[in-house]
Amino acid sequence: MLVDLCQRNIPCQLRYVSPKRQRINANVRFLSLADQCLVVDAPTVAGRPVLIRPGEMVELFFLWKGQRFGLRSRVVGRTQWRVNKAQALDALALQYPEEIEKAQRRECYRLSLMHLPSAAIILRTVSEQEPVAQLVGAASASASGSACPEGNRADEAAPGPQADAGVRGRMMNLSETGCGIVFEKNEARRFSVSAMYRASFSLPGDPTPFDFIGQIRWCRDHPAGDRIVVGLAWQLDPTDREHAAIQARLAKFITAEQREALRRARAADR
Repeated sequence: MLVDLCQRNIPCQLRYVSPKRQRINANVRFLSLADQCLVVDAPTVAGRPVLIRPGEMVELFFLWKGQRFGLRSRVVGRTQWRVNKAQALDALALQYPEEIEKAQRRECYRLSLMHLPSAAIILRTVSEQEPVAQLVGAASASASGSACPEGNRADEAAPGPQADAGVRGRMMNLSETGCGIVFEKNEARRFSVSAMYRASFSLPGDPTPFDFIGQIRWCRDHPAGDRIVVGLAWQLDPTDREHAAIQARLAKFITAEQREALRRARAADR
């Protein structure tokens, strides 16, 4: 299972309770198995690294073959994961888990939005002077990273989305921890893996637009060939009151959509 998770860079939610009993949730990916360690993304919250010391315990929750699983592991230390010859990302090395168990984590559920007539989202660059709410971690933020996808990068780096207009895409799916977005292929070189962007979108039944920070975790070619798919991880700190309210609104919408899908399925069976 771990080999498959790392080969496919499956996303998961990392949960950590600090010595001060601060509960932190961060979105990471399985990266590799190396030197008797399991390597995942270095966790960030609200755009800043989360400081986790060697020997401390973390939990990971993820989906694999349609089932929800969880594992516990101790931190070995910070490391780097090489994407290619030119780029390496900050990463966290963990001990091999002794066991992986089935888990019921509501946050892992990813809701498809393909049935919605409009699921538009706009990404804008984050200004260096812009406050990102309550920040966690003492280390400095990591560098932006390579343009995505690698095969479509131009010889010279292109500027990011303009702060006033941004880049418009369509959400494919949504969860309490992130979303998948489809963009036109000519937008590919505008994005950088691990870079932070301000996401703006609205959801049916919620009168207040969403507007908060997300981090690009991956970019892939769309099967259609003329588009790209971007994985965006929310940078929400559950200990911040405003961020907790945003998570509650996301959870409310996802739960309501699940109930409506169940109602439709039961009606179709009658």
